[in-house]
Amino acid sequence: MPADSGKACGDIVLITPDISQAERMLADFDKACGKIGLRLNLKKTMFMKNGLVSFAPFTLNGTTLSL
Repeated sequence: MPADSGKACGDIVLITPDISQAERMLADFDKACGKIGLRLNLKKTMFMKNGLVSFAPFTLNGTTLSL
C-alpha cells in the first residue's frame, strides 16, 4: 500500500489455543482487509505464544511469520 494512500490500521490481537486456528483467523482477517484495500505487512506481523502452546511454524499464505 502506498504511504500516501491514507489507509492504515493499528495493531490487532487474535487469541486462540490452537496454532492452526490462529492461522485461519489471520488468513480470514487478511482477506477482509483486502476487500477494503488494506494488506498485512508480513515483515511486521509477528505472533507470540505462551508455555501452553507447543512450537509450530506459523504461516500466512505460505509465508512463515516471526515468533
